[in-house]
Amino acid sequence: MNNETLPATSSRWPTHALWFGPLLTLAGALSYFLYFVQFPILRDFPLFNLPVVLLGLLLTSAGAWRIFRARGRWLGKAFASASCLFSLALTGLFSFYIFFLSYQMPGTTAVPELHSAAPGFALADQNGKQVQLSDYLGSKLLLVFYRGHW
Repeated sequence: MNNETLPATSSRWPTHALWFGPLLTLAGALSYFLYFVQFPILRDFPLFNLPVVLLGLLLTSAGAWRIFRARGRWLGKAFASASCLFSLALTGLFSFYIFFLSYQMPGTTAVPELHSAAPGFALADQNGKQVQLSDYLGSKLLLVFYRGHW
């Protein structure tokens, strides 16, 4: 096989990869937000979605590489470039959200002063009973706040 043309038997594979790769990347990224974010272990680190997104990018890149090895095919090369750019941008945005934006702390606009009285609030306990902060007035109480991904 020379580098100028692709064999006739494999001429459709790059085109299929250039369609299927971006669709796989899009499906991997969207399914994280639409379904997998419901499960804490998959929300904190996308064990399913990240490999799917990366596989879509790899498939798109492989199809584009085969298209660019062939001589001519200007329309195919333009489509391969657009397909790679789409998959790369989507993979970058997905990774940016997962590994950077989701770990950013919210702003501290309404933070009370140190050693000041806590504002009143009511929450349900583990049995579903409403508990108010004022119920513990006069007793020592430790409030623990931590950031969760829910």
